[in-house]
Amino acid sequence: MKILLFYKLFNIYVQKSRNYKQKFLSTFKMLNQYMYL
Repeated sequence: MKILLFYKLFNIYVQKSRNYKQKFLSTFKMLNQYMYL
């Protein structure tokens, strides 16, 4: 449930982002933080 919700937000975030690689790396770090919560 939590992962699916984050995945939807991630898709929206990627569509809006222009610097794809930098945004992806920063979002991946945030993902790791969410997983440990």
